[in-house]
Amino acid sequence: MASSQTRKSDPFLQNVWARFIGYPKRKLYERRAKYEKESSSERAERRAANATVLIGLFTIVIAIVGIAQWCILSGTLTEMREEQRAWIAPLGIWHNRQKPFVIGDAISYVLEFKNVGKSPASNLKWHIENDFFFIPNHILDIPTTVFSQDDMCGKTNQSVEIGVVFPDTNRPIYESGVGYLPPAIQLQSDTIEDRRKVKVTQKMLDGTEVFYVRGCLTYSTMNIVGKSSFCFFVQPYKGADGSQGNVTSIECRNGNSAE
Repeated sequence: MASSQTRKSDPFLQNVWARFIGYPKRKLYERRAKYEKESSSERAERRAANATVLIGLFTIVIAIVGIAQWCILSGTLTEMREEQRAWIAPLGIWHNRQKPFVIGDAISYVLEFKNVGKSPASNLKWHIENDFFFIPNHILDIPTTVFSQDDMCGKTNQSVEIGVVFPDTNRPIYESGVGYLPPAIQLQSDTIEDRRKVKVTQKMLDGTEVFYVRGCLTYSTMNIVGKSSFCFFVQPYKGADGSQGNVTSIECRNGNSAE
């Protein structure tokens, strides 16, 4: 009880309380008195200014909502486009089993690919390089093989005259090694770029070096440019019947991507 009476009679506390309550009350009275003395034209100007501020705030809110909606819609459209666009997938390297590898001869091969997306792809271009990669102890250790990180997709300049590549969920069919069904690109190792003429070597047949093919395919789909980079090793081997010329293509550790 004594402490309560002390708090009530404390001049400092009373002064703080008076200031806390008195200041807003005084401002409210001053504001009311000011408005009562306003002329009709001043009142109209004040209300017009307040309305302008409210309209400005409302406009800002609408703009924020519009930007948020645009971001959401843009993300949705991007997802829809990614789902519906074409996707060109390089599948591997094919070589005619009836053409065995002969030392000094060029290597003829076919780059297999297909459209695994949902829309057609057009304006297909490519850049490819091929060469040999040394493999010690006759063992191709994929995890330890590393190529330069050159942007293969920045060099595409060769056009592929196959028209439009339509979506196809089936792998291109090769019958008995005597033919193939497009889409595919026929290539020859000694005519790629202006580099040295790559031909079959004794080391390739002995298994101390492996032939590789890497590059990039670019194409148009839904007003965007698609890119598919690839890298494959190509190793010759004898078939079950002892026939020469069979190959197996193996994906490299890096160099395979799509965007």
